[in-house]
Amino acid sequence: MAKHPWSLNESLGRHIAGCIGWLPASSSADISAAKRLVERGDAAHACRLLQLNYGRLPGAGWIAFARVSRRAPRPSPLILVNLVKRSLPLLLGCLFSVCVVAATSIAQEAAPDPPSDTNRPARPGFRDQAPPRGEPRGRGAGRIDLGPDDVAAYEPPPAGFMAAREDTPRGRVELIEYESKTVGTTRKMQVYTPPGYQTDGKYPVLYLLHGIGGDHSEWQRVATANVILDNLIADGKAPPMIVVMPNGRAQRDDRPVGNVFDSAPAFAVFERDLLDDVIPAIEQRYAAGSDRQSRAIAGLSMGGGQSLNFGLQNLDTFAWIGAFSAAPNTKPPAELIPDVEQAKPQIELLWISCGDRDGLINVSQRMQRFLKENQIPHTWHVDGHGHDPRHWSSSLYWFLQSVFRHADVVESDAGNAR
Repeated sequence: MAKHPWSLNESLGRHIAGCIGWLPASSSADISAAKRLVERGDAAHACRLLQLNYGRLPGAGWIAFARVSRRAPRPSPLILVNLVKRSLPLLLGCLFSVCVVAATSIAQEAAPDPPSDTNRPARPGFRDQAPPRGEPRGRGAGRIDLGPDDVAAYEPPPAGFMAAREDTPRGRVELIEYESKTVGTTRKMQVYTPPGYQTDGKYPVLYLLHGIGGDHSEWQRVATANVILDNLIADGKAPPMIVVMPNGRAQRDDRPVGNVFDSAPAFAVFERDLLDDVIPAIEQRYAAGSDRQSRAIAGLSMGGGQSLNFGLQNLDTFAWIGAFSAAPNTKPPAELIPDVEQAKPQIELLWISCGDRDGLINVSQRMQRFLKENQIPHTWHVDGHGHDPRHWSSSLYWFLQSVFRHADVVESDAGNAR
C-alpha cells in the first residue's frame, strides 16, 4: 500500500500555524491529533479539529485530498491528473493566503513595542496592532469586538524571561503518582518545588491547569513555567511557592489522543479529582499550606475555564484565581458568582487575560463585564496575541507577580492592576 501522504499536509499546516503565531510545531498536540485522525481515514474530524482550534485555515482542504489519496493508493494517471486539476485553484489560493498572512505577521513582529508603566493599566493605544472590530479571527473564528476596557494592563515581558540563567538557583520538577478515588486509578502530575525548598515550613501552592490538547506536561513544554518562576523568585518579584501541574482530563485513559474534544466531559469531572484526591495528596506529601489563603488556581484555555469554574465555586478552598484565554467550558458568570456581596471579601485576586486576536475572547469579556458591572475587584489584561503560548507564558509571568501577596507570604515589588 502506498505511504499515506501526510507530509504535505503537515508541512502546510505547520507553516500556516507558524505564520499566524499559533502553537509551534514542536509542541502542537492539535497537529499530532489531526495527523492521527487522518491516518485513520477520519479526515472530517481532523478538519473539524483544525478549524475549531485555528479558524478557517486555507490549507485545511489538503486533509480531504489526503483522504482521497489514501483510499486510492494506486490511482491511474488519469485520476491523478484530474485530482491535480481540481486541487490547483485551491493550492494557488492557499499559497496566496499564506503569503498574505506571513507578510502581515512579519510586519507586526517588526513593529517596536511602545513604552508603558507596568504598575498601572495601559491606555487603549498600548495594545499591539489589533484586528478590526467585528472581524472573525483567531481560534474558533469567533467574532472579535473590542471595547474600551479591552486593553493591556502590563507591558510585554522582558526579553529572556523564559530562559534559564546560569547564576539563578533552580527549583525542582518531579513527576509523581497519586491514587485517584474519583477516577479509580493511579494518576500522574508534575510538581515544582522552589530553590531551597525546606520541609519545616509551609509554602503556598498554585494549581496550574492545561488546555484540552495537553496534559500535565503542557505548561513545561509551551511555557517553561519552572524557569519563569525560578527567575522571578531570584529577582524578588514572586514568593517561593509550590506549583502543581496535574492532568485535568479525569478519565482512565487521560492521554490527549484521538479526537480530544471527546474528552471534554472529563475536564468537568476533574473538579472532584482536584478537591478530593490531588489537593490531599499534595498536602500530605509536601510542605504545603492547607488554608484557602495558601491556595491558588490558574490555567490556560480549557484549564482557564476550569480555574474560573472550580475557583469561584469553591472560594472556601481557593482565594487566588487566574484564567488565561478561558475556553467556552466557562460557566455563565451569574452562575459562578450567585451572591456578589458574599464573594467580594473572599476573592483575594481574580486575574483574567486574553489576546485581542483570540476568537474566544468573548468568553473572557463576558466575565470581565459582569465583574465590572458588579464592582468586583479584578485584573483584566488584553495583549496583542492570539490563543497561543506567547499569551499564556506572558500571562503566567505577570500572574505570578500578583498571586500570594499578603502578610503571610514574601512580598514582591511587582504592581497589580486591580
